[in-house]
Amino acid sequence: TGLERMKRVKSLLRKGLSRIDRVTINTPLENSAPHILNFSIRGVKAEVLIHTLEQKEIYLSTTSACSSKKQLPSQTLLAMGVPDDLADSAFRISLSYDNTEDEAEKVIVAIEEAAKQLRKVMK
Repeated sequence: TGLERMKRVKSLLRKGLSRIDRVTINTPLENSAPHILNFSIRGVKAEVLIHTLEQKEIYLSTTSACSSKKQLPSQTLLAMGVPDDLADSAFRISLSYDNTEDEAEKVIVAIEEAAKQLRKVMK
């Protein structure tokens, strides 16, 4: 089913992203929405990574779907005990029934490459 595929894609993203240096997965493993994955990359400015990925037609968000345009760390993440610096560098991937495992693999590679590139520039 579409829901099962979405869960597989989310699991693949979780595993792939967690292998990237300085990535922290913020979404709980259990009892979380099947279509949302939130993660942080320590030492990478969120807006810069967002724009880098947009050039590859990969679109992430730095805010929750219901948040305002204020550039503040997610109150939800802070309430979950996520440290300020990680909440400040958090990204949200929203999935649909149409996303594929192949797309997930491409996203993982793109995020890893962009994060490495940006860390070199930001030093």
